[in-house]
Amino acid sequence: MISIIKKFPITSSVLFFVFTMLIPWSLLYPLLCNLSYYWGFFIKYSVTFILSIAITLFIYKRIPFTLKNPTYFKGLFTFGLLGIICAIIAFFSSMQKMDRVTNFIEVFSFVLYIIAVVLSEEYLFRGLLLGLLLEKYNKTKNQVLFAVTISSVIFGLRHYINLITMPNTIISTTGQVLFTFMAGFYLSCVYIRSRNIYIGCTIHFLEDLFTMLWLLVSVSYFENQNVDGNLLNTLGLVAVHSIYVIFGILMIKDKRFEFKNIMEEVK
Repeated sequence: MISIIKKFPITSSVLFFVFTMLIPWSLLYPLLCNLSYYWGFFIKYSVTFILSIAITLFIYKRIPFTLKNPTYFKGLFTFGLLGIICAIIAFFSSMQKMDRVTNFIEVFSFVLYIIAVVLSEEYLFRGLLLGLLLEKYNKTKNQVLFAVTISSVIFGLRHYINLITMPNTIISTTGQVLFTFMAGFYLSCVYIRSRNIYIGCTIHFLEDLFTMLWLLVSVSYFENQNVDGNLLNTLGLVAVHSIYVIFGILMIKDKRFEFKNIMEEVK
């Protein structure tokens, strides 16, 4: 079974996405849609996180992600500085009126939701899916970029699931698909270059926290979640964030990047 999975990594990656997100989320939606605050989202992403770990253990017999303290901060600022800067810019560019009163339980559930999103998506798309693709596509830098692209495409398309809860937002959701493809491309390259999945988790956490904070404290932002975006603004946002792909390619094409033993360190 494992040999078949590694022989057909693209098909396996799509099936793992269906198994860890699409199927359980569809089954859980009727049960969780009436939960207060962000507990429903937290449960959905937690299920994906657990299933991703289970599949990873099945394939690799161990969880291949360790926090290397001596390299964490160096890798964060060497390869992840762009993501930190973009997260800060996103915070100010998405500013809304802070007119919604929150309480501790709501803030706590919101933070747990963000953490569940980050861990589930990084373990599934960067750790499991990208690692699986790199099992086969690791001979040249172009093959590595191909693996990064496929895992990022699946990551981007995953956001069309949001149409289940926001069916009237096809333009903004499509923009989100394109943007998250670019962000996933960058995070994949950061993971490969830093050999540390938690650097990507940090960037992802800051990006989601800063862009969704207004959902917590703004009435207008909260009420307009099911309002479709402007096509021109969406295209502008995608164009600006294309820098993620450019930096990602530069990181992999870097002459100092040695990828001969990439699977020994990444998987």
